[in-house]
Amino acid sequence: MRIKNTSRYPNGDILRLVEFASKGTSSERVEIHVKNSKWAFAGRAWHDVGNSSIIKVDDKIDDLIVVRIGSPDKFPMTFKYPGLKRAPKYTLNNWKEAIVSLTAHELYHIKQRRTRKRASEIKAETWAMKKLKEYRNIV
Repeated sequence: MRIKNTSRYPNGDILRLVEFASKGTSSERVEIHVKNSKWAFAGRAWHDVGNSSIIKVDDKIDDLIVVRIGSPDKFPMTFKYPGLKRAPKYTLNNWKEAIVSLTAHELYHIKQRRTRKRASEIKAETWAMKKLKEYRNIV
């Protein structure tokens, strides 16, 4: 896993949070970009970017995740994935929790693709909540 931080937050914190969020999913050959956002958070996973003429990454990278995190004043924030009745509703208390949950969510989509499972936002959100609870138990 390769992590690139261009956000307002300290590199050391970002590295620890992303590495924590990645436990339990396959993060080999994944590049994760952590950037600033004008919203509380936003994320996206791209698959097979090594073959893309638009997205440029190292030859050793297959998948790219972009995690965008807003300023500290955006938190706490209560969120429920829009349009999904069964999606969990949860509160992110700060930017660190947002990094953990969003990174875990997007990495779960990478896992779904690599295991040829159907992409499921509900399962990705459920996994993200599991990782968020684990994180809250250690801080």
